[in-house]
Amino acid sequence: MREAYYHEDDFCMIELLPLDNLQHCLTQMGEQQAFADAHRSGAGWTQMYVPEAPPSPLRALGLTAD
Repeated sequence: MREAYYHEDDFCMIELLPLDNLQHCLTQMGEQQAFADAHRSGAGWTQMYVPEAPPSPLRALGLTAD
């Protein structure tokens, strides 16, 4: 698997991350869905899920605009 589709509405933004974060992101997606299912109340939720920061930020790749 070279990519995981993560709809921007699931997290309210698009985030570019190094590939070594793939497992972290897939785990977070599963945890978010389980949390949403457990806290669903009508058209909303009873709690807010706060995702963990990825272990490897994009800046770790050392990319530049040059």
